[in-house]
Amino acid sequence: MITVLETFLTTGEGNITQAVSEGAVMFFPVTERVRLKKELQRLYKTRSKLSHGENTIILAEDLFQLEDIAKSFLGAMIAHREEFRTKDDLQRMLEKERLS
Repeated sequence: MITVLETFLTTGEGNITQAVSEGAVMFFPVTERVRLKKELQRLYKTRSKLSHGENTIILAEDLFQLEDIAKSFLGAMIAHREEFRTKDDLQRMLEKERLS
């Protein structure tokens, strides 16, 4: 599920954790974004530990939360498919959101 978010939200440059945690929450209400960003950063850290061979515990509730975030993000991508015809279109919108 993290890979889905990485595919949409990373460009090969910059901080991957930041790109995923900030981009994935853009379509959530502002009041939820800070909390969800912190949660995604925590979940991404767990993913990184696993990817690099560390033993770590993954809770079912974490997987459910990540699944909910990924599904919401994908739903938003589908709903906005006319606006984001390319990954560059999405990146431009995310940049505007970050700077506004």
